[in-house]
Amino acid sequence: MPPYGIPAITVLMPVYNAAPFLRAAVDSILNQSFGDFEFLIINDGSTDDSAAILTSYADARIRVVHNERNLGITAALNRGLRLARAELVARQDADDVSLPTRLGVQMAFLRNHPDVVLLGTRGTCISRDGRKLHPIGSPATDAVSIRWVLCFENPFIHGATIFRRGPVVTDLGGYDPGLPYCEDFGLWSKLAGVGPVANLPDRLVLYREHSASLMATMPATLPRERACVLKATLLATFPGRRLSTADLELLNYLPRGPRRSESAAFLRLVGLLLADYVTANPEARRSSSFSQTVASQYASLAALLARHKDPATLVAGWQALCWSPAGALAVFTRAVRRRLRWTHKTGQ
Repeated sequence: MPPYGIPAITVLMPVYNAAPFLRAAVDSILNQSFGDFEFLIINDGSTDDSAAILTSYADARIRVVHNERNLGITAALNRGLRLARAELVARQDADDVSLPTRLGVQMAFLRNHPDVVLLGTRGTCISRDGRKLHPIGSPATDAVSIRWVLCFENPFIHGATIFRRGPVVTDLGGYDPGLPYCEDFGLWSKLAGVGPVANLPDRLVLYREHSASLMATMPATLPRERACVLKATLLATFPGRRLSTADLELLNYLPRGPRRSESAAFLRLVGLLLADYVTANPEARRSSSFSQTVASQYASLAALLARHKDPATLVAGWQALCWSPAGALAVFTRAVRRRLRWTHKTGQ
């Protein structure tokens, strides 16, 4: 790619005090099999060695922009969107690693599906020192499955996404400044209403878990932001059903399971919404991804309820098997393995 040409992709990576993992993240992008990109890095007021590490690279594809002070990831990303030269923007996190074929695989898919506005992939969770821990990523791969999952949780790994800048900037105004921690969830929920979205089943990123990561620190405002995003998505997806404040609070439990006293009401409400959704989106019945996704949700819920010996476990488990026996059994198997590892580790 000529230094001043328009690249096919802008890889956008905000950086804040990421020195321990930064070289691995940068190198993983520079070593991509697909090379027609600019690497736009927003150093968001780092006070560690991040700036020095970034300036040590001489690759012409790298463009580093320094914020004088830390503005936060949402502001840094929006600045990056304004500066990006490509129509396609691929996200990279400063503590994660993209496998060498990631950009090439995503680019090939988007060339064959020009209507898709957002594309993610699955990944593998790794430890601070790079040891592989477990697979991550949603079973939802097509638009009808992803829109359903967005009613309850985020089905995308932010640092594994690539999206079309036009719809994000022109139609939606970029990332919502009012969501400093759920900025990606909020954007994906809106973008799914603009055009088709998709997830690749390939595991193309290594997602690093460590003590300084967002999921480890869990800011106090994160649950509030998440509830705000879910409320807007649910009300937009089910305009014909009057969801009360109590309903919305109950539906917040899906990823982690409801309280025992509310499990029966929770399952009834999810069943009603599922029936509404399939009626409004008949293609869901023909989607194997949708069947596997719903089965995975019910099976994960059954595993959570089983820990508390909740009678609703049987209802959730049966629903999972009805939607997709294979999908349900995969979740149940993982849950048993996790339990066995926990028992072996703790002796409980």
